[in-house]
Amino acid sequence: MGQEASNAKKDAAYHTFKRSIIDFTFPPGTLLTEEFLAEKFKISRTPIRDAILKLQQDGLVERVSKGIQVKRFTLAEVIDTYLVREALEKCAVRLCIERATDEELNLIRESVGYYSHIDVNLESYFSLNERFIDFHAQIVQASNNDILRSQYASIIDRIRIINRMHMNQTLSIDDVKTRHLHIIGAIIDRNTILAEALINSSITRIINYLKNSID
Repeated sequence: MGQEASNAKKDAAYHTFKRSIIDFTFPPGTLLTEEFLAEKFKISRTPIRDAILKLQQDGLVERVSKGIQVKRFTLAEVIDTYLVREALEKCAVRLCIERATDEELNLIRESVGYYSHIDVNLESYFSLNERFIDFHAQIVQASNNDILRSQYASIIDRIRIINRMHMNQTLSIDDVKTRHLHIIGAIIDRNTILAEALINSSITRIINYLKNSID
């Protein structure tokens, strides 16, 4: 097998395994073995080992005596993840205010307008969560800073897992829409102080909820 084909198999194993963690095919705490994963994904154990190593580096799995376990995040790890998210998103709004065009920002605001068409009875929480994460990801993208984009990408899968695990309460689309419109409105107005304060308020609200929901 050529190196290119070998790398393609490793990448496929990594992304397939990671997606199975994020969508809770393998929820936190699941015990797995290399043999099981190789059989499930119909791939040899070499790319599976490579995928496990990368996911360990991502902080999504860990080696245990019985094999591989999907990571369970402690309350301290959850809070630290959200504090990092807050720092990155505050940086993103500052850079958006400095660098993003009005056209880029108006497109983000338009995407929030689509929330009015969401039917919460037809969409899963996972699907809704992806929509709302995308709002913040668009702001990071509009920062036009590749280092920031990379750092944000490194934590976003943790955010997906934490949200799916602990934030399954009934969502108020109107509430989320209002908060997102306020954030993007402050950025469009080039109001750094207000934009950062809104990010802080949003993250603080989530952290307080998580403190009460995680044993």
